[in-house]
Amino acid sequence: MTRGLDFDKRFKELNSDAVSYKGTLDFSGLGVEDQNMEQIAEFLKKNKEITGLTLMWCKVTDKGLDTLIEALPNCGIKKLNLVDNKVTANGLNNLIKAILNLPVDRSRGFDINLAGNKIDQKESQTSLSEANDANIAINLKSQMLPPTAVRVSGVSKSKSTSTTTTPQL
Repeated sequence: MTRGLDFDKRFKELNSDAVSYKGTLDFSGLGVEDQNMEQIAEFLKKNKEITGLTLMWCKVTDKGLDTLIEALPNCGIKKLNLVDNKVTANGLNNLIKAILNLPVDRSRGFDINLAGNKIDQKESQTSLSEANDANIAINLKSQMLPPTAVRVSGVSKSKSTSTTTTPQL
């Protein structure tokens, strides 16, 4: 089974549940690529209580990030973890610009982790300064090692009765 199929299987399971989701959606290590980002963006728009998205050790480029950026005004994301992907300074600059255009209650405290990407900080200096002034946390430095086993149960789901459970894979 290829990593792309792992994502497809996980995404199909998420869409088949008749529940709403809260918390962080985690597709780490599942080989998410740019072509998967449209599905993720649409899912986030429908599940606005998802406040975090983790896509560590995937293959997302600026193109895929741009797809997510377009969805930001219509979803609840405030934390984005793209450790070890293929995002550049241009993608980071576009992301910061989009976050700064969100209402203050959404942009303030936004947390971005882009460690392990090919980002030249000199090319992003102005954007990084603006993000710092707006209280947007950005990590570009520390690089984390991938886990030996990736857990993909980072989303809690709740039924209309306020019961919260974690999906089992």
